Amino acid sequence: MKIIFGSMKMKSIYETVDILSMLRSSIIGLGILIIVVYAIDNIIFTMKSKAVSNSLNLLKRLSIPNENRPFLMITSIGNPENQYQNTRHSVGHSILHEYARRNGFNVKKSISRFEFLSNENKDNIILYETQGYMNLSGKNLVQPWSKILELKLKESFNPVLIVLHDELDLELGKVKVRKQNSSHRGHNGLKDIQKYIGKGYTAVQIGIGRNYQKEGERNRNPNIVADYVLSKFKPEEKDIIDEISVEKVSDIIQEMENGKYIFDKQ
Repeated sequence: MKIIFGSMKMKSIYETVDILSMLRSSIIGLGILIIVVYAIDNIIFTMKSKAVSNSLNLLKRLSIPNENRPFLMITSIGNPENQYQNTRHSVGHSILHEYARRNGFNVKKSISRFEFLSNENKDNIILYETQGYMNLSGKNLVQPWSKILELKLKESFNPVLIVLHDELDLELGKVKVRKQNSSHRGHNGLKDIQKYIGKGYTAVQIGIGRNYQKEGERNRNPNIVADYVLSKFKPEEKDIIDEISVEKVSDIIQEMENGKYIFDKQ
């Protein structure tokens, strides 16, 4: 009996040792797995960080000439059309629409979830009306611009961003080009673009003037200014925009197609 009991006891010990050995192997295996998973996570994190960094660097780059043809993404900034159509602050939208109508940009083109206007005879220009409110222009522009950058670089173009916007300190009917790397000069739409995209765009200022003040007066009351920019153009003012400003912008865009302005910087 003692021999049998001793034998059973030894067997139990060996089984326990086997179980412990298996458990030890499992723990070691789990430990190695954890280390491997941790290492893979670090690699993934590093790759994602690098991709994000490269994407941000690409977005915030200044346009420079190279052997590829320039591709112009012409975008307007303003406020939602239904509520703010034909207001001074949204003159960029008005100019973009009229330019599109006069120059055959009547083909709607969807890229990802964004809708652009194109002309089948011009493969080097696309038009985009930035959605949402003026002070969120950068946030709402960053994704469509990223898509165009990605797509057109693959097609061996040199993508360039052009922004049409209103300018108080420019008389009605005047149009002016501002170089890359320029200050936003307090313009909320440009300020948000520079926050998300940087200064790698060429701005086309559309003059709306300061016709809320008397000659020689310098009224900077923010409430008065806000009411003015959010008000609609008078019929005679709208005529100036349609007859003079649109033509000037059209001429500038034609020059930009040939490389003028778009690579200049401050």
